Amino acid sequence: EFNSIGDVGAKAIGDEVLAVNITLTSLYLSSNSVSNAGAAAISQALEANTALSRLSLSSNAIGDNGAAAIFEALKVNTTLKLLSLFGNRIGIFGAAAIGEAIRLKGTVLTHLYLDCTVKNSIRTTLGFQPAIFATSHWGRAY
Repeated sequence: EFNSIGDVGAKAIGDEVLAVNITLTSLYLSSNSVSNAGAAAISQALEANTALSRLSLSSNAIGDNGAAAIFEALKVNTTLKLLSLFGNRIGIFGAAAIGEAIRLKGTVLTHLYLDCTVKNSIRTTLGFQPAIFATSHWGRAY
């Protein structure tokens, strides 16, 4: 947290850790200046990762494209159960991508942390409150 690893660091973590590691189950990358490019790199690694169950990317600079990339990867990832994306720059298009993934049940997530405006957008689009929406932050309980 607060290391400002940025997109270069996120890509390195994706390529060198998540894509090959089979034991790391929790990763906390909040407040590290990760934007869409870093989220895309993490998402590529999530497609192959079979161990990570908790990921926090909160309080970064991830926008619509980064959110869409992550949820595209979660359609094939079978282990990530908890994802925190609150405090990012996710707008209506990112919310639509998240909502579509939830609607298609293309994710095994059980807890999803988002800003209220993003949740409301998804709720309006879907017409219901998804059960995976978490109400409080998971913090560092890992």
